[in-house]
Amino acid sequence: EWRFPTAEPIPYQLNGGRVTSVWYDRVGGFAPTFPEQTTTVERSTDRLLKIIKEETKRRDPGSIIIGGFSMGGAIAYQTAARWHAANKTTLGGVFGLSCYLNHDSKVWSIFQEHKPTNWPPTFIAHGANDDFIFPGWGQETYERMVKMGLPAEFRIIPGMQHDMVAEEIAQLLEFLKENIKVSEFTSDEL
Repeated sequence: EWRFPTAEPIPYQLNGGRVTSVWYDRVGGFAPTFPEQTTTVERSTDRLLKIIKEETKRRDPGSIIIGGFSMGGAIAYQTAARWHAANKTTLGGVFGLSCYLNHDSKVWSIFQEHKPTNWPPTFIAHGANDDFIFPGWGQETYERMVKMGLPAEFRIIPGMQHDMVAEEIAQLLEFLKENIKVSEFTSDEL
């Protein structure tokens, strides 16, 4: 089963404060050096954690993989960090496409406080020619994750900009096939 939650409309400072469907607000710019707007991140992660909690009533958490593209990938990292800090059960995986975490992201302090010993496999991919969310930002996030002992892989997709292409999707599907655990529940129980 697939679920595709979407961001809710909020005032977005980088769009002149106009209401826009985004996972969290940004102030100042896109670079990871700008401060994270943690209050708006928390609203989105709380909503996604509720969805995961609902799903775990029906299935093993190991059969749940959370991920997304751009802001969606960053909010997936944020949500997974909060899940693993509060739960002993491990999700099946995490993926982030063309995304990054801010230098002051709450994720880093969560990882410091709750050593991520139960962190699932993580797939990170980024377009080599992305001139919107620079590949170096995604790579820096990956390197920090690996330095903290997280099982992550990083792939640069040649020629890709800030979009998704067949090569990236094929690699993501391979990751999903390798990491989705078959649920303990039978279809009759669902």
